[in-house]
Amino acid sequence: MVKIWESQDDFNRSLEKALGGNRIEQGKFREAVLSTQKMDFREAITSDVLAPYFNTAIQPAFEDSYAEYPQVWSKFATSELLNDFRPTQFFSLEPDSSVLLRDNGGAVAPDQTLPVVPELTPYPTFGWKAGGKWIDTGKNGARVQFSWEAFVNDQWSIIEQFPDEAARLAARTIDAAVFGLLWSLNSGAPGFNTSNINDANGTVLKARAADGALIAQAVPKNAPLSYDSIKAALQQVAETLVDGRPVTVPSFVLIVPPALENIANMVINTRTIERQVGDYKYVEENGLAARIEVVVSDLPAILGGATQGQTNWVLVPAGGRTSSRRTLVRTALRGYDQPELRVKMAGGNYIGGGTVPYTEGSFDNDDGEARVRLTTGAGILNYDGIVASTGLGV
Repeated sequence: MVKIWESQDDFNRSLEKALGGNRIEQGKFREAVLSTQKMDFREAITSDVLAPYFNTAIQPAFEDSYAEYPQVWSKFATSELLNDFRPTQFFSLEPDSSVLLRDNGGAVAPDQTLPVVPELTPYPTFGWKAGGKWIDTGKNGARVQFSWEAFVNDQWSIIEQFPDEAARLAARTIDAAVFGLLWSLNSGAPGFNTSNINDANGTVLKARAADGALIAQAVPKNAPLSYDSIKAALQQVAETLVDGRPVTVPSFVLIVPPALENIANMVINTRTIERQVGDYKYVEENGLAARIEVVVSDLPAILGGATQGQTNWVLVPAGGRTSSRRTLVRTALRGYDQPELRVKMAGGNYIGGGTVPYTEGSFDNDDGEARVRLTTGAGILNYDGIVASTGLGV
């Protein structure tokens, strides 16, 4: 077995550089802690330098672990950093056609364009109406308590296990906050978040009759996932008007539970579709793959519950944006958008001088504590381009 440090002096020099911010030396320590060479590291390190090293090394290790855990929220939501925990209102300014004179001097301009201004005629008044959504962010976290005996018996399992588990929980927490805009986070009332997914907002897949061209077979409301139901959802978005203008979405994300992964990939990625209208058969090029990315998560299965967890699916604008407006937003406190891991220093001081390190236990009861803190939240700014289906066909 090759040793990382050749001597105590070599170790001390490496530690000093690591504490000074040298990433290469910090990497050596992380490798020692997380590899099979724990004994070499444990024999080399001394209690008077453990506390500052622990604080320095554990955060980079935690950040690495956090980055390794897959998060899908950024596939269908933007990020917004807020200055504090108070609700923040986002305004959207839309032209108010009711006060904008269309007929000026006998020249009529189309809606959503600037009016014509004939010679020596006054400029029409251009008004605005303000609307908006309120979004905020919150604080999440947890702590774990260890005894001094635990440090003595299995010292480095703390570095190996707690940061990794905290990273997993942090990544999961952010995903759940954004998914909670579409699905209910209340385990007692599983299914869609009815505050956002409802008929009034136009976010539920509507029934659509077969038309012999776009839709080969009739699609019921909340239809199961299929080629026709996806085409119906896209058409529903295309027919949606906001202030008289059609909603345009460059690309979409199709969110499905694991049970629908295979059929979703088949529907989206199959190159050609054979269609039949009456006695006439033809082959249609499937262009869905160019516009839709399949995102699979277990959260739709869990949050959907026993009734719809295996069948529900949602089509949302990719990246949380239509061509002109934002839709879903993940929020965090500015400067605190990443998880933070810290330890509690409550050991007091040695009689001979010097602070008692974290691993020697607290002054009161020989315990040690580590804590993870995360600020996150989510909100909907606009419902444009969102179509959800329970997949139950009713």
